[in-house]
Amino acid sequence: MKYLLPVISLFCFPFCVLHAQDDLKKYVNTMPPNVASFEKYGDVPLSYNTGQVAETIPLYTFPIDNVVSIPIDLSYNNNGMKPDAVPSWVGHGWDLMPGGYIVQDIRGLDDLGINGMADPNAKAAAVSFMTGAMPVANRYQYIHDALGGLNDSQQDIFSLNILGKSAKFYFDGSQIKFLKWMPYSVVLDNNRNFIVTDEKGYQYTFGLRTFSSGSINNDPFNQVVEGGSNTWWLTKIVTPYGTEADLTWQQDAQYQTITTNNSYSVGATGIQQSGCIFGATGPNQVQSISLINQEVLQSISYQGRKVLFNTIARNDLTTINSTVAHALSSIQVLNDNSQLVKNINFSYDNNARLKLLGLSVLDNGTNAPVQNYTFSYYQYNSNDLTSIPLITSANRTYAIDHWGYYNGITGNTFSGVPKANYALAIPNNNYNVNWSIPGDNDRTAYWDAARMGMLQKITYPTGGYTTFDYEGNQIIYPFVQGIPAFLNYNLNYSNNLVNVPGASDATSCPSAEGESGMKTGTFTISTAMNVQVDWQFVSVVDNSAYCELLISSTSGGNPYVKEFAYTSTGSVTITLPADTYTYTIDPGCAFAQQGVDNPSVSFQVYQILPAGNIPVSIGGDRVLRVTSYDPVANQTTVKKLSYADEEFYQIPNYVSQVEMITTASAGLLNLPANADCGPQYFIGAQSVVPFDGSTIYYRTVTENLGENGENGKTVYSYPYQLWYASSYTQSPYPPIMNLSWRATEQQKDDYVNQGNGNFSVLHSTAYKYTDPPVWNTPQIVQGVKFGNAGDIMAGQPDPNDYGQYYNSGQVYYPADRFDRSQLTETQNTSSGGPITKVTNYSYNANYFLPSQVTTTNSKGQTVEQDIWYPGDYNSNVANMATLVTNHMVGLPVKTTTSRNGNITDGTVSDFDNSGNVTGIHRYESSTLQALPAHDPATLYPPSFNLKLSLNYTSNAKAQEYLPANDIPTAILWGYNGSYPLAEVKKAHYQDLVNVLGQTVINQLSGSAPGTDDQVRAALNQLRTDPRLKGALVTSYTYQPFIGMTSQTDPAGRTTYYEYDGLGRLKLVRDQNANIVKAYDYHYQGQ
Repeated sequence: MKYLLPVISLFCFPFCVLHAQDDLKKYVNTMPPNVASFEKYGDVPLSYNTGQVAETIPLYTFPIDNVVSIPIDLSYNNNGMKPDAVPSWVGHGWDLMPGGYIVQDIRGLDDLGINGMADPNAKAAAVSFMTGAMPVANRYQYIHDALGGLNDSQQDIFSLNILGKSAKFYFDGSQIKFLKWMPYSVVLDNNRNFIVTDEKGYQYTFGLRTFSSGSINNDPFNQVVEGGSNTWWLTKIVTPYGTEADLTWQQDAQYQTITTNNSYSVGATGIQQSGCIFGATGPNQVQSISLINQEVLQSISYQGRKVLFNTIARNDLTTINSTVAHALSSIQVLNDNSQLVKNINFSYDNNARLKLLGLSVLDNGTNAPVQNYTFSYYQYNSNDLTSIPLITSANRTYAIDHWGYYNGITGNTFSGVPKANYALAIPNNNYNVNWSIPGDNDRTAYWDAARMGMLQKITYPTGGYTTFDYEGNQIIYPFVQGIPAFLNYNLNYSNNLVNVPGASDATSCPSAEGESGMKTGTFTISTAMNVQVDWQFVSVVDNSAYCELLISSTSGGNPYVKEFAYTSTGSVTITLPADTYTYTIDPGCAFAQQGVDNPSVSFQVYQILPAGNIPVSIGGDRVLRVTSYDPVANQTTVKKLSYADEEFYQIPNYVSQVEMITTASAGLLNLPANADCGPQYFIGAQSVVPFDGSTIYYRTVTENLGENGENGKTVYSYPYQLWYASSYTQSPYPPIMNLSWRATEQQKDDYVNQGNGNFSVLHSTAYKYTDPPVWNTPQIVQGVKFGNAGDIMAGQPDPNDYGQYYNSGQVYYPADRFDRSQLTETQNTSSGGPITKVTNYSYNANYFLPSQVTTTNSKGQTVEQDIWYPGDYNSNVANMATLVTNHMVGLPVKTTTSRNGNITDGTVSDFDNSGNVTGIHRYESSTLQALPAHDPATLYPPSFNLKLSLNYTSNAKAQEYLPANDIPTAILWGYNGSYPLAEVKKAHYQDLVNVLGQTVINQLSGSAPGTDDQVRAALNQLRTDPRLKGALVTSYTYQPFIGMTSQTDPAGRTTYYEYDGLGRLKLVRDQNANIVKAYDYHYQGQ
């Protein structure tokens, strides 16, 4: 029998064991669920190399102007059920996040707070420590203060999303740097709001901030870890010409999660005069708490137009402080006249876990559903995703694998740590201590359980559908000894197992009460082999004693198998060298009661054949097959995927350690001075190893067109993952920086099926990318994370020996200027050689904007396109300095095209201070000339002549354009200045003002210009007034956000357009009201 010993620690002073720098997100998720769900798109590439395929349903695009619009898309991305993940406001696996946000992942102190890394002094102190400039006498206190939450040494990560574009940045002192370069300006104002300006000068204000907190109590080091995340929500978009779009938000759920787990420890625990004391403790409870706040989008408005996001109360999310969780119930689009032009309803199963059942686009007149989408999802053991309660529920499940995916093991409880062979997981276990860790929780990954709730079928309004089949992620290990300790549990080799002679036995209790039932024996292995050890335990009914299995080498060393448990079965795969082994099996009979208990133990050792290529299940599922049906063509297409060359770095490890030591002053207490008793190991329920990115990554993916490639196939090749980290698998487990955006296609080969299983390459595309950041250069900023290396059992710390008490790990923050540098396309022909085209891409130095594209064909002929921006000119040239100051750095001022080194075309554009093109100069030459070098002091090179001049309205609409030496054209805008009412050739805009008068023009340009008849009547003056004799007038009327309702040509003939309740064109009539065209739309059920 084995028992857990009480804590024996005579003089253990946790003077330095502070954990302000611990990774809070390993224990709790403080990110709001709508943001956490959408952040998948920023962190993990949605491509075949992660086994995921994104499904997007565009719902609406809200226009701001011809440059910026707000996409409203419903997106699905889910590679497995994660019970602890809270569904977004559109249901499990789905995302809808128009607008934008910035979320701050706080590492250590808040960078924006006192002593945070945005403070140049905090940055300077960290650099001083990392470069060795800080005096030794100060280094101890610096680390102590960092762990105690008094100063900061590692940068926070800010994730930015604007209108679906994602980026991440950090503060390098007061300077903001992007992990993946974006040509944005980011400013933190005095109110701690972020203002982001894109390369065209559009400003995005993130003016609403919420904080979500998290803490860990009773961690193995007896300290409280606190932190959380800030989220800023996009509240305003300001155009370069001053108009504003506003986004309003409403408070959503405030909810709390409380997670309690157990931990264990074994090893050195204290010291006495005679020497070190060893023992084991557990279970010790560790509790993590989070308090989540989020907002949900309520409306988007611009110049009288609105998109309303209506909500209903959620029933699945338990909240606090009388807050209400919301689910999106409908999206309604209103035009300038508050007329409903789009109405989309969402339907749910709104119970234990929010599940989106479908959506419908309604007829604006009758409110009847016309376009219907329905969704179905996979079940597990006849249970669907609503059977998995949320993390806020008292009935939450702990049936999760190592990576947080559901595995269906209902016996898992909060009190368990992962099942494993801890004799292998904890090295140097020679303490002669009776200890055991009841690894009660099976964290094995089961793909069919993780598949619960994954999208199975989408049925579209036309009656067509798409179905998705999945399979589990897995990695192949060539040898069993390479399988990590926490992954070699419960591997099944039943079809490839051979009994090892003499390596099996069984025992149960003898007839006499109180007798041992313990049994020992030996077996010999002549050559090293991979084996699977299976066991079956039946313990006493009241669980007053464990069953035991111990297998050790007669040559000494750590046990190979050391299992203590109550009634259970299990297995482990290991490599046994050639040797003789002893085994001990003990059913715990001393505690058995006759007539009540009949405990027993049995085990069997099998040789695994073959010895290599062992598949191990990894959390989450990958897409196996996508089947689509087109009812119009009555055709079904199949894409089947296969995966190879996997990369796997998210290896779980639940064991951490700290060295138990004394200092020189321990002698004053009559205890051994400067003693090192060895490590104390801590075993918890959360993996201590951080990782950012997908669980697994595949470098070769084949897409078969047809079940077996009957219609050809495409093979995608991806590069090795690139990430920056120090020893992230060792304490203090510094976070890695995964450059996931570089996990993009490297090669794409399209094959044609030649028959008889033979394929030939038809077309190949190869990609190259810009170089990654270089180590030990300013391209990579560094921070440092600290941890505890030694725990003082007796004595006082000596600051000069800080290296004994603390360890550190570098944290890397690259500034990656990533984009495509080369594209090579090869077309294989049936006759002749391949046709190849190579395109090279270059970028400018200051803002990393495309500056040159060069294309070379198979004949060696080259076409070069060059682009220059405001920042490529001297500040005294035209208004270039103003454009740069307004961050309109992405406006293409000059473009040229050359062939084989000779210029053939080019333009120079004049811009006003709002970024509108006011003039276009075009290259003209009758002789062939070499491409001239760029002169930053000259705006118009020789041979560039003015071809077009333009004037604009106050909201950047072209109201007059005048071709050089040609007739002018004036444009009159209406309906809030958004739609052209009249195009008048052979007239200046002032001519229109003279004829109509400013009062009429103001009426027409407002939100209510009048009825169609009134607008046509007003515009008819442009045709009849003698001051515009000879002008060619084309006029229009509109139903805003629906479409044009009439067009009158210069001859006065009017064509009319009518729309149905969904805003689709229904009828076209001529000037006599005769139907010219009719449109009829058919959807399933109509």
